[in-house]
Amino acid sequence: MVINVDTGFSRFGLTFTEARALVHSSQRPPDLVISHLACADARNDPTNRLQRDRFVAMCQVLDPRRRSLAASAAVWLDQSFHFDLVRAGSALFGLNNARVEPNPLLPVVQLFARLADVRTVQRGEAVGYAASFRAAHSMRIGIVALGYAVGLPWSAGNAIAAAIGSYMVPVVGRVAMEYVAIDLSDVPLALCRPGRAVEFLGPRLSVEAMARAAGTIPQELLVRLGSSCPRHYALLCQEPSIGVGA
Repeated sequence: MVINVDTGFSRFGLTFTEARALVHSSQRPPDLVISHLACADARNDPTNRLQRDRFVAMCQVLDPRRRSLAASAAVWLDQSFHFDLVRAGSALFGLNNARVEPNPLLPVVQLFARLADVRTVQRGEAVGYAASFRAAHSMRIGIVALGYAVGLPWSAGNAIAAAIGSYMVPVVGRVAMEYVAIDLSDVPLALCRPGRAVEFLGPRLSVEAMARAAGTIPQELLVRLGSSCPRHYALLCQEPSIGVGA
């Protein structure tokens, strides 16, 4: 039996009275009692210790076999929050919710899209909807087949960067449904060919940085990458080989 108790999140979970009644009626202790912290990403928020103390008090009465309070962000709190199990979620994708520096997690998500077209825009000409970007000089722009229909935030227009080869390039103009424009003025022409891969997320372009620029959170940004965005899974590390000695 697993019981979720509400220690101050007010979303799901039984009250202490409800949980105690359930355990009493079942005539056996729960296998696991869990709860969830509201402010784990703010390491010094007093709400964390308040919820932990409530959780401890409940578990003293419910007497579960195992206890779990910490999700990804709470892993970085002290060990008094860890109990028997921690529930790593977004941390598995390399997200540093607790903003620990230096970040010990490696990014595991990369987002690429293809360059669909390359064109020259003259000084004073607009790029994209609402003419939110105007060329300050003659410039080469690339049109990339990636937009908010796939999951690139509309609010990322004129705010984020991408990478083509070893070159970092700014997004210019608004993000459209299927396309977004990038400034290729400083990129060698040999790299500016339709079909070329353009990187939007990866080791140089973190999910956290894009989320900040777009005014959202990393978790929302990742779940926006819907089913229309093909996924490829790669083994990033080798399993250790086990040798048997004589």
